[in-house]
Amino acid sequence: MDMSVLTHLILVCTTLATTYKLVSNYTPQSIYNGTGWKFDPGYYDSYTGQGYMNYVSRSEAINEGIFKIEGNVLHIAAKQNPKGGPPNSVRLITTKSYTGGLWLFDSAQNHIPNAKPTHQVSVGTNNASSPWNLTFYSTPKDILYGNGWSYFSGNDPTKGYVDYVDQLTAQSLNMLQIGTSGQEYVQLSPIAGSPPKSIRIFSNQTFTGGLFLFDILHMPSGPGSWPAIWLVGPNWPLNGEIDILEGTNGFGNNTSTLHTQDRCIMTEDGLPMDCSHLVSRTGCNSVATAPNTFGESFNSVQGGIYAMEWIAQSNGHIKIWFFQRDSIPIDIINGKPLPDTWPTDSGAYSYFPFGKNCRYSNFASHTIVINIDFCGTWAGSVFNAQTGMNQGCANFVSNHPSALQNDYFQIYGIKVFNKAS
Repeated sequence: MDMSVLTHLILVCTTLATTYKLVSNYTPQSIYNGTGWKFDPGYYDSYTGQGYMNYVSRSEAINEGIFKIEGNVLHIAAKQNPKGGPPNSVRLITTKSYTGGLWLFDSAQNHIPNAKPTHQVSVGTNNASSPWNLTFYSTPKDILYGNGWSYFSGNDPTKGYVDYVDQLTAQSLNMLQIGTSGQEYVQLSPIAGSPPKSIRIFSNQTFTGGLFLFDILHMPSGPGSWPAIWLVGPNWPLNGEIDILEGTNGFGNNTSTLHTQDRCIMTEDGLPMDCSHLVSRTGCNSVATAPNTFGESFNSVQGGIYAMEWIAQSNGHIKIWFFQRDSIPIDIINGKPLPDTWPTDSGAYSYFPFGKNCRYSNFASHTIVINIDFCGTWAGSVFNAQTGMNQGCANFVSNHPSALQNDYFQIYGIKVFNKAS
């Protein structure tokens, strides 16, 4: 099989004699989804009249494996036609027409099948254009098989109406499955019951600082659900907690939160907050104002990437971003993250600075946690107000098992980078 690899395509067209303005930006995902592109199926090469090729439709190309996405790479191939005659291949045409311009094709190449694309960043390899090195990469199959992950199966510390199961139980009940939507993802699904069986996993590796990227396609969004992706240190709240993605009952926008034991003052909308658990159990909250950061609206845009930069030093900080699927920075797509260039005015950005207001040592030796909780001290306490129901959270979850059908995570992968010394 002859195959081409395209990691990214950009069209730039002129506006002035010496200035270029970006007018079209085609990512591998957008090309795969057909955004701005159409297939041109048919026999032979109708343009030159000399080609010997059978161009197939999108569905046929996907079924035959000659049009697919792996990681952040779009693969287009030619394959022998099982019916005989010319081989099957793909011809794509932009729906927009152009007259002139500057075109940039990023990393288009021919390669032997299964060869490693040259754009990939290897774990621990320094990249000259980015100060960040990839040191942790968890694929969907890593999460599926528990490579680098452990299961929490005890009583829920937040008093949730949930039965967290161990790895063998989760796998035997098919609560973790691999699927494909453009690329491979792992799905974490609870099972209805009284209470529901659910999943809470945590990384075996611990972190004190780093750049964290969570690529999420779908999150739980039903009434009673309390999904979260977060980091926590040992002996809570002594070593702190960082909630990156969290919310309840599929309601509203994402809430990012810090919890500490000792004094830690942060400011949100001009108002000081103390993250100390001794002062407030709610911690220091930063609620996104941008749409599509949580719940069903998040799912409707195919999710995106939650990113956190944690600089563990006296003048450091914790910064959290959300990038919708169609707005992911190109440096993230290329595996060369440059968080200093990311927007801070999007409404999906949180900033928690360290200094005299809050010691960076409040946060240390964190594991990554992913869980799907139900009811509990947060989702349960606001259930009636957020859903407009008056039957109580646990009662609803027990008596409406079909309501849990949308309460699952689909995760493309998790990456952690550390700065080069």
